[in-house]
This record gives sequence, C-alpha cells and structure tokens, in this order.
Amino acid sequence: MIITGSMLRKLRIEAKLTQKKLAELVGVSQAHIAKIEQGKVDPRLSTVNKILKVLTEGKEIKCRDLMTRGVLFARPEDSILKV
Repeated sequence: MIITGSMLRKLRIEAKLTQKKLAELVGVSQAHIAKIEQGKVDPRLSTVNKILKVLTEGKEIKCRDLMTRGVLFARPEDSILKV
C-alpha cells in the first residue's frame, strides 16, 4: 500500500494538529513534515509509523481510507491499525 503525503496531511488536519505540533510529537522538524506532505522526501518507515500512531490514536482506520493503489492480502474493510 502506498501512503502519500496528501493522505498524511488529510489525517493531520482531521486530528486538528499543526505541522509544528505533529513534528514535536513525532520528533522531527516542521520542515520535514512539510516535505513529507508535499511529496518532496521519502520518509523512513519508522517515521511514517510514528506519524500514523499520533494521527490515528484512538481511531480505527480502514484500508479503503488510505488506499491509492491495490494492496495484496488486504480488503478495503480490513482494519490496519487500531490504537
């Protein structure tokens, strides 16, 4: 599955977080969050995991909410993360 910067931006806005606050919670710079959202950098998997953990805390996310391309072994109704 491909998780794009625009998807992360959407989740950040839904969580009512600024780039600066998200960066503080994740442990990266605000500039790095901006570059991720703009698709200018490919973040480490560990960084994406930290971002998703912060943005999805207490929420159940379905694959169909994040998919842009087909995913092997996952259906749109499958839960991928529940924090």
